[in-house]
Amino acid sequence: MAAPQRAGHFTIAKYPLELFLRVISLSLETRKIGKVLPKLEIS
Repeated sequence: MAAPQRAGHFTIAKYPLELFLRVISLSLETRKIGKVLPKLEIS
């Protein structure tokens, strides 16, 4: 069996999981920021 290929510091097999976890983390951080912003009133 061949050794896993590497792309930067991610192995090819782990890349999709790492990407998914980063997207989830970014989404959670964005929600935190959105909660502390004042309400936008458009008239």
